[in-house]
Amino acid sequence: MVAVLGGTFAVIHSGHMLLFAEAASTGEKVVIGLSTDEFVRTRKSYKVPPYKSREESLSKVLNGILADFEIKPLDAWSGNTTTEKEYSRLIVSPETYAAARRINDARVASGLNPLEIRVVPFAIAQDMLPISSRRILAGDIDGNGKRLRPLRIVVSSKNVHKVDSVRKFFGKMVADVEVASNHSYTIESNQPYSSDTLIFAEKRARSASGNYDYSVGIESGLIMMGTKAYDFHACVVLDSTGVVTSGFSSGFQVPNDLVGLTKHGLDLSASYQKMHGSADIGSSGGIVSVISKGTLKRTDLIYESIRNAFVPRFRPEMYLERM
Repeated sequence: MVAVLGGTFAVIHSGHMLLFAEAASTGEKVVIGLSTDEFVRTRKSYKVPPYKSREESLSKVLNGILADFEIKPLDAWSGNTTTEKEYSRLIVSPETYAAARRINDARVASGLNPLEIRVVPFAIAQDMLPISSRRILAGDIDGNGKRLRPLRIVVSSKNVHKVDSVRKFFGKMVADVEVASNHSYTIESNQPYSSDTLIFAEKRARSASGNYDYSVGIESGLIMMGTKAYDFHACVVLDSTGVVTSGFSSGFQVPNDLVGLTKHGLDLSASYQKMHGSADIGSSGGIVSVISKGTLKRTDLIYESIRNAFVPRFRPEMYLERM
């Protein structure tokens, strides 16, 4: 039996090495489909080394890993995987898992056995994005995922606390971080409820334009549970590859008299100011700071939501749709 995998292999990096290690673990002969120059031109927007050069580099690496392998030209997304009877396993990354399922659908439709699909996790770079040839050739990272350029982030907010919280979070990953503030966004309400909180956060994230690694939208809103209302922060993170993840902060109970005012068009800060005549607390620690007597601040909740939005990025392969 034969295990099979495919790719462009423009620059062989640590993510590819994980694929090769998985192929070696099968104990079988391995067929590697290498994208032809013609096929590359239809799929890649960046300049890729010629086939012969990529084949030589790939062969040199594989000679130290695989006992029995064959490199074949790949001129279509499925190659011959939909028709080859001797293939038994298909080794893919999370981004090609959907294609692997289509291959098996085609095999079954033709009366062939489906391939065992082995999904190899991404190799994650220092900036929490997958290591890729495109990013290496662009000079953003090296082959091991070390960031070589400043990490570019945009936050769709006029609130300095949101911008500072984003800078603080990303600064723990990469030393050199550039954070911009986008003010070109619109939201339908100053005080969202329930699912609108997440919807508005995503609208903020998608409203930014430009060459950024991450676009971040953060929104606070009220969620009703029985007769009580709780304040949560929602964070949506959109990365340069188009992947969206989201997370929430912990919530705290909001006094009912403030909730009543929000139903008349005021946000929580304005409601508090109307009832108690204090200065705008939205620019300080927030209502949570007042209620908790300074033990908890709004920035704590903002940071929490950003951190939780990144949880799926640690193990993206666990979030594949397998049904």
